[in-house]
Amino acid sequence: MRRLLALVLFLGACPSSVDDDDTPTPAPTPSDDDDATDDDDATDDDDATDDDDAFPDPCETYDPPVREGEVDDNALDEISGVGVSRVHEDWVWVHMDSGADTPELTALEMDGDTIGTVVLPFTNFDWEDLAVGACGPSGGSCVWIGDIGDNEGQRTNTALIRVEEPKDVPGSDDWRIELPGDRFPFEYPDGPQDAEALVVGPDGSPAVLTKREDGTTRIYQFDIDAMSPGVATEPTLVATVRTLPEELGETPSGAATAADLWPDGSRLLLRTYLQARQFDLSSGLESIDFAASREVAVAVEAQGEAMAYDSAARGIRHVAEGENPPMWFVPCVAEALD
Repeated sequence: MRRLLALVLFLGACPSSVDDDDTPTPAPTPSDDDDATDDDDATDDDDATDDDDAFPDPCETYDPPVREGEVDDNALDEISGVGVSRVHEDWVWVHMDSGADTPELTALEMDGDTIGTVVLPFTNFDWEDLAVGACGPSGGSCVWIGDIGDNEGQRTNTALIRVEEPKDVPGSDDWRIELPGDRFPFEYPDGPQDAEALVVGPDGSPAVLTKREDGTTRIYQFDIDAMSPGVATEPTLVATVRTLPEELGETPSGAATAADLWPDGSRLLLRTYLQARQFDLSSGLESIDFAASREVAVAVEAQGEAMAYDSAARGIRHVAEGENPPMWFVPCVAEALD
């Protein structure tokens, strides 16, 4: 959102730095949902990578960001979520936040050229982040969307949305299709929270990271086995962690605006208005510790709200709000690729 834009523009003048078994349970069966036209089940996708062992090891250090192009569609001027496809090579999915006229996911090439658009049967109240990951314990590849923005801390209609990544799409340029999906309404256990960051674990269990102005984020974990489309659920508060060094104190610039998990769940990427950090999650999300994190140098953006891992390319993708924003790639250091 734009309320911290002036602060971020000021901070942008400062350069960023770098510190150096059992049968699987099937994905939940969709049920009726007032917002959905057709709640088909999110199924396995043969083209998607479902085995965590198939993904490369996470990168620990990164080279400086590289500009790979810019978003070619002028209408995509409030991008607030990005995720790398696990079905189509060299695709990213993006979405607009509450400024969108229609509830859409847009597929872009890595240089920002538009591939196509998926229209979903849900209202975009305030979509703030997306994550590409497992549809559920049985695998598949889905795009999860967090309708979780709540600047006033008063919403009672927050929800997560899940749609299976389409394998077969039109061969024409800039195609447009409609797809069904699942909507999971939820309420926090301790009252409304503003949030702009969503991640999905290897088993398809989502987690929301809240947006706070005290230099911390609260992490709320969902149990995918307890989630049913159209049925209200309640996540569990599993951790509260600093987003910036302690010496920076309580600051709005530390508000979490995007996040992603490495496919095996061993690393968490967290973006704030001021910087990006990678957390070691070897002991699990519940044991997250700021001491086990390091800064990742990313491009300075006036309104950076979209960031995701690219495990295939072993790097990080990020893009900002604004007209024709640059598409950035942060590669793993060359030595780490050997």
